[in-house]
Amino acid sequence: MLSSCTIPETYWLLNNTPNDITVILDTENEISIKAGKSKKTNSMYSSFQIEYNNTSLEYKISTPPESYVKWAGWGLWSKRMVYTQLNPDGKIWLLDGKTKNPITKFIAQPEGFPLEPNT
Repeated sequence: MLSSCTIPETYWLLNNTPNDITVILDTENEISIKAGKSKKTNSMYSSFQIEYNNTSLEYKISTPPESYVKWAGWGLWSKRMVYTQLNPDGKIWLLDGKTKNPITKFIAQPEGFPLEPNT
C-alpha cells in the first residue's frame, strides 16, 4: 500500500546585514546567523523575531505559493526549500535559490512578500 505525506518546508535565510542576528522561532528554538552568512531551519512558525544590537524585529510569516518552494536533494533526502534574504532595512525577500550570495535584483514577490517587520 502506498501512502504520501507532506514534506514541510525548510527555510534558508541569508543574513545580508552588517550585524550578527538571532532568529527566535519560539521559546525553545533560536538560530544565530553571523553577518553575511546563512542557515537553514526546519521550523518556521506563524510569527518569529529577529534580534541584533538591542533591536527586536517581529514578523508574521506568509506562506509562499508552491511556485516559490524549490525541491532540493533526491529520494529520501529531498527537501522543500524556501530561500530568503534579510536586508539591512529589515525586509525579508524570497529568492530563486540559484545563488548563495546576496543579491539586489529580486524575483517578483507574491502577496505578503517581502516580509516586513510589524510596526
